[in-house]
Amino acid sequence: MNAVREIANQLLDEMPDEMIENVISYIAFIRHEKKPHIFKELEKASVSSLDFWNNPMDEVWNDL
Repeated sequence: MNAVREIANQLLDEMPDEMIENVISYIAFIRHEKKPHIFKELEKASVSSLDFWNNPMDEVWNDL
């Protein structure tokens, strides 16, 4: 194991469980940040699903 991983493991071992949950969330965020295509695909999916709500029969809702 390299030195950086050893330091990370030591720091994790010293942390309370509540803090480790934050570290896991941060690591997950970083991993997804390096994969911007995933967010582009989600963005496209959400835009296409919003088209359902844009219809002339519901003018009151279209203005909200």
